[in-house]
Amino acid sequence: MSTITAQPRHDGTMSVRDTFRWIRETPAPYWDAEDSTKGRYVAWLGISALAWTVVGIAGTALVGEGLRGLAGLLG
Repeated sequence: MSTITAQPRHDGTMSVRDTFRWIRETPAPYWDAEDSTKGRYVAWLGISALAWTVVGIAGTALVGEGLRGLAGLLG
């Protein structure tokens, strides 16, 4: 494991040069799992994203219909 030499300044910020050095020196995460576990996780993420997209579109349509109905009642 390497030592990260880029350190933040006293105010907690980092220069652009130090930020890129920190990115280069930080080891990449490694997921030690079986391929079937990774496949199930990726599938779950995809299905979840699709489901939330459908829920978002349906919710937007319902709000639009509700506003149209309210405008019809008031107008």
